[in-house]
Amino acid sequence: MAIRKVDAFILKRIPFRDTSLLVTIFSLEQGKLKLLAKGVRKDRKAVMGAFEPFSEVSVNYYEKLRSDIHLLSGISILNANSDLRCELIQFSYISYFSELIDTLFGPHDPHPKFYAFLRKLVALLKVIRPEKLARLFEVRLLKEVGFLPVMDSCVSCGTVEPTPCYFSAKQGGVLCEKCERKEAAAIPMTAEVLKWYHILLEGVVDLKIASEMDIQICGHLERIFRRFLEHRVDFPLRSRRFLSEVQSFLQQK
Repeated sequence: MAIRKVDAFILKRIPFRDTSLLVTIFSLEQGKLKLLAKGVRKDRKAVMGAFEPFSEVSVNYYEKLRSDIHLLSGISILNANSDLRCELIQFSYISYFSELIDTLFGPHDPHPKFYAFLRKLVALLKVIRPEKLARLFEVRLLKEVGFLPVMDSCVSCGTVEPTPCYFSAKQGGVLCEKCERKEAAAIPMTAEVLKWYHILLEGVVDLKIASEMDIQICGHLERIFRRFLEHRVDFPLRSRRFLSEVQSFLQQK
């Protein structure tokens, strides 16, 4: 077995037998990996902090060529990002990010540019409203996996840059006014929503992009991407439901 070392974000962990953990990570060098951490639950104070969601860690592991689950041999914390788990709303968003990465990326498929983007996003979560950064995350993730909706022409008839236009989650893109009549569930899209979609898609990661987006535009994009992902992912995202419950709870306080 070859020994490898990678930097990675923890995506999730689940108990394995009495003392071990099965850990999913998103690494800079190797992409998504599953690791068996034997015996780590025996000494919770010593190492459990390293396995918290969205902790950035340095990992040593034995690569098993005949298995998708590799054997962890060592782990150290690069950045615990513990403040992201102190607030319920931030924790619900990083849970959502983790599940989307786990769902859309395949194993052993590195995405170094997206990893660098994720590092910047984590830093921004401490100063910018997470719902705005979530829209940025969704657009960039879908771009990275080649899963973007068609936004520059009608997906039904091919009309370029239709005005007005409507978003069809079922068909995976915008519809012109004529084609929209055939689909009652299509969502009206304004020029401002389309403008922000392209800003998030092409702009650099900085405070200006997310912080200047109007909250109503953010909500409109949230609705679009929620519907789109519901039609493209084979199973309901548990983190999406948890996030909705947290948002409802906080609105009632």
